[in-house]
Amino acid sequence: MRKEEFIYHVGQSALRAILYEVSVTPKPGLVDRNNNGAHQDMDFYTFMDSASALHGVFERFTEIGIESARRSCKETQRDLQRYGIEAEGKMFRLTKGVNTHKGIIFSLGFLCGAIGRLGPAAELSVRNITGEVKRLCSGLSKQAFAGLKEKVHLTKGEAVYLKYGIGGARAEAESGFQTVTEISLPIFIREVEKGSDINTACIRSLLELIANTKDTNILSRHNMEIAEEARNGAAAVLNRSEDKAVDMKAVKQLDELFIQRNISPGGCADLLAVTLFFYFIHDQGHLLSDSS
Repeated sequence: MRKEEFIYHVGQSALRAILYEVSVTPKPGLVDRNNNGAHQDMDFYTFMDSASALHGVFERFTEIGIESARRSCKETQRDLQRYGIEAEGKMFRLTKGVNTHKGIIFSLGFLCGAIGRLGPAAELSVRNITGEVKRLCSGLSKQAFAGLKEKVHLTKGEAVYLKYGIGGARAEAESGFQTVTEISLPIFIREVEKGSDINTACIRSLLELIANTKDTNILSRHNMEIAEEARNGAAAVLNRSEDKAVDMKAVKQLDELFIQRNISPGGCADLLAVTLFFYFIHDQGHLLSDSS
């Protein structure tokens, strides 16, 4: 693949992933085509605005990876973080300060950078990508969370880490997105292989993520008890849908409950976008065996 085609493919795979993620409907507690979920400051069109602001951003993350491939991972990490702040600025300007995609700019930005470091001639397998992103993201949590006990004004993510020791997106990136490769991606591929449409495959994958993770967005709004309630709710829907089609009525009921309880599993939404990114970036027919 030529360098220009490579950069375009990676960037467009990332943009497709965030567009597909917000379009999946229904999504418990999250913005979708039906409602705003547990959010008062954003809707489906806010996400469309945000996505349009990110046009070309993921191509640039990929270019940074290519340009710094012969330098250390720490240097690439620094360059990606600097550009990430610029990308966030583009998002905030168009959304008028609403945070729609900050988390996914981070996750997909590092993934695109890691793929850029691998280069146009590399096999874009799940194993190769996750191996490189683990090397690239090494030390992110230690760097970000150092000295928190002395810090006066904490971000939501810092407060969650200090209280629960959960590293959120940084820890997920350092693991090579292990939650995605071990939980949501295999589920997604199996759904598609058995004939489910993309929307249904995404809903089941999202439910699996909610049921099996400690979402830092839920924890930042609430506490561990509410996070456990959300996990149990998603698991109950999955149990009703086991070996059958997803029970959409139950998913809609869970959405109503999450909205009433102000529960928004935004971290899981980002992981769903990462799941879609892996699906788009690679030869879709070989993803399942490759990620095992």
